[in-house]
Amino acid sequence: MAKLIELLTFFKTGPQAYKASGTCEDKPFHAATILYGKKGEKQPIFKVQEDGKHVGLGDSKFSRGERIAIARFLKIERVKRELEGMEEEGDEVGEALKPHEPVSKPLDTKNILDMCAKLDEDEEFVRTRTGLNGKSYPEEGTSISALR
Repeated sequence: MAKLIELLTFFKTGPQAYKASGTCEDKPFHAATILYGKKGEKQPIFKVQEDGKHVGLGDSKFSRGERIAIARFLKIERVKRELEGMEEEGDEVGEALKPHEPVSKPLDTKNILDMCAKLDEDEEFVRTRTGLNGKSYPEEGTSISALR
């Protein structure tokens, strides 16, 4: 079930460290990131904080679903802000992430017709060699007989 999450504060505290606060279903929350993942591939993930520290699921006032919803929401916000920051700083953003307009070119009908004619010639050549053109050819001793 979707959770109503409102973000009140979101700020970067280090190279890969963030803090945020807001409400989830009218319950106030504070969250901070920890680095998680394999060595060399660690990414910041958000953990809900209570009384200034991470509290286990059994002692928390938030359900598992609420914690997941908060972490997902904050991750999207983090990635969105990182992408906006990259564009403002002029860093290279992946081509798929850049806004673009579709490019339309005039249709090259002459080239298409030339290619179709060549395909027709190639197809006729194959039909002749394989006997699919309705004519009968002697096959003995030819590589065509191996194809049948």
